[in-house]
Amino acid sequence: MKFTLEQINDRIGGKIEGDGAIEITSVGAITDAGEGQITFLANPRYIRNLSTSTASAIIIAPDITPPKDKTVIIHENPSVAFMKAMELFSPAPQPVPPGIDKSASIDPGSDIDPGASILAMAYVGPGARIGAGTVVHPLSYIGDGCTLGQNCLIYPNVTILKGSQIGNNVIIHSGSVIGSDGYGYITVDDRHTKIPQNGIVVIEDDVEIGSNVSIDRARFDKTIIKQGVKIDNLVQIAHNVTIEKNCLIVAQCGISGSTEIGEASILAGQAGIGGHLKIGHHSVVTAQSGLGKNIGPKSMYSGSPARPFLQEQRAKASVYKLPDLLKTVHALEKKVQQLEQAVTVNQPAQN
Repeated sequence: MKFTLEQINDRIGGKIEGDGAIEITSVGAITDAGEGQITFLANPRYIRNLSTSTASAIIIAPDITPPKDKTVIIHENPSVAFMKAMELFSPAPQPVPPGIDKSASIDPGSDIDPGASILAMAYVGPGARIGAGTVVHPLSYIGDGCTLGQNCLIYPNVTILKGSQIGNNVIIHSGSVIGSDGYGYITVDDRHTKIPQNGIVVIEDDVEIGSNVSIDRARFDKTIIKQGVKIDNLVQIAHNVTIEKNCLIVAQCGISGSTEIGEASILAGQAGIGGHLKIGHHSVVTAQSGLGKNIGPKSMYSGSPARPFLQEQRAKASVYKLPDLLKTVHALEKKVQQLEQAVTVNQPAQN
């Protein structure tokens, strides 16, 4: 597959500086892309690679000054532009023909659209409904009364348990479990007695869920993942959690029960969120933070326990200064001792 730089630029809408007739055969990272490849520069930490890159073309932002010997495409958003360029070199996935594999286990009480694809050894339980264009890969389990909308992609070994409701255009990667019991117990006479978890999970349209994610059913009512949410691998979402539209939940996060995450918020990697909390819209909880209180809209919290980001950064900066501070304190202690000794030596004798 081969495109001229002009053809690529027609797709991404930038401005070429250099030879637009250069032929590009693939894409690559700025650290290792070579002749015939196009790359991009978006993160300032890689700007040192701009002059040494041997890529045939580089997509850069308007505020970057390229070396005179480089052919570039100037674009307001190099990351988006590069994504569009990558699509030219990414072969379209092979369509899965509709139909039900003969080895799949399909309950006669289920309702599967003729345009859906149920592959080998998948299971679909009684009362389940699956929409047109949805693909259920091998060894996945669709439980009793589950609903899957149109054009969903359910990868192998996904478990969707009783009553879960999945919208349209949802992607769920391998190993994830939707609708497992919430973690609820009452301790009586030193014995932990399980609390029934009778609710469901609702996942709205255009959600993507990474591999090995657990989303627990509600104790009552619903655990809700709203439209456009993107969940990374190895995330735990407890019962009765609500995640509003367009949130990003990054790898290894844990969200405790009945917490509400506001629209377009970001939970960075390994963030831990306590139960029954409210996080305001467009907020950020940074990596490895432990949040134990409500935070308002457009907040940024960091640390464990989490505090406002700038406050936490100042505290960390102070901690890093402690070794030098200790040296200063020790030096001052020595000077005080010397002064005390000098005063003692020069003090007049008492009769």
